[in-house]
Amino acid sequence: MGSIITSLSDNSMPQLPSKIRNLIYGLSLSDAFIERYGPNMGNSRVVLKQSLTHAPYFFYVYFQLLFWGFSSPCIRLPDLTKDTNGNRHFYLRLRTGRSVIWNWFRDHFYPKGIKEVPLDIALYLNARVLAHLICCDGFFTPCYRIHKFRSN
Repeated sequence: MGSIITSLSDNSMPQLPSKIRNLIYGLSLSDAFIERYGPNMGNSRVVLKQSLTHAPYFFYVYFQLLFWGFSSPCIRLPDLTKDTNGNRHFYLRLRTGRSVIWNWFRDHFYPKGIKEVPLDIALYLNARVLAHLICCDGFFTPCYRIHKFRSN
């Protein structure tokens, strides 16, 4: 990870491989969250939780992050949780390593400490970002032939 970028001196988007940049931007628009973490909270990390029904996409994301060195080769076993209706289900969770490279995404999506869609979203949207948004947070309704999103 240190060979790609070691520090950020300005407020520009980090120089990441485009696949990872688009992945993190798409995940940030959907179910992932970015938290400050580490000594003196100077680093951030990306966290993704997905239901077992979305396991194929979850593992696609995991192996992309693992290939580029942004995730640990160890992964947690599924955890059990309850949804707002009281139904129990299992979910998978991954976390990237903590680093300053995630701070731009954290500052961009959480300017006041809560998740917001950035005003300059059009600058970063492309087909791959939208694909990650759909895969992570969307579902297809056959009777209406439309895609729907459930985002927090």
